[in-house]
Amino acid sequence: MVSTWMGDRLGIAHDCPKYLLLILGSIKKDTGLFKLTCGSLRENIQLDVVVAFYASVTEGEPVKLECHIIPHEYMEFIQWERNGTWVLHFNLSTRETKYGTGFEGRVRLAPDCYAHGDWSLMWDQALLEDQGDYFCSAYNQGVRKRVGTPCCREVKGPTGSDEPLDH
Repeated sequence: MVSTWMGDRLGIAHDCPKYLLLILGSIKKDTGLFKLTCGSLRENIQLDVVVAFYASVTEGEPVKLECHIIPHEYMEFIQWERNGTWVLHFNLSTRETKYGTGFEGRVRLAPDCYAHGDWSLMWDQALLEDQGDYFCSAYNQGVRKRVGTPCCREVKGPTGSDEPLDH
């Protein structure tokens, strides 16, 4: 793999036919659209640099993961994901909510989410299998347009246990 560095933080690595954009020590102002060109190939990549918050809850306790995104007319849906798999999908035009496997009847959005831009994900009882990294995003035509604050969530064992349980 060959790397070319532009300054002390940005670089391009390539191992034909793959090319990688490298950003070391990303900072909030790195957020934006990167237009990559290689010969006749052109690719636009949206980078969102976000600061995560950590939430810990004991199994059986209620949960609220915060997400605040002001909806715009070009946004089609809001989606919550855990570890890359969708948890909840809310269509902004039809106001229809779909749930990912294992979350049906367990999770919901904050009341009046549309009116206030509060897309917080809530449920009454945490399960051990709810552990993971959660992201809230707004999409248009399948492309992520806005990202809420990500959350790393840990579910601890029964009350009184100090150690998180892993599967």
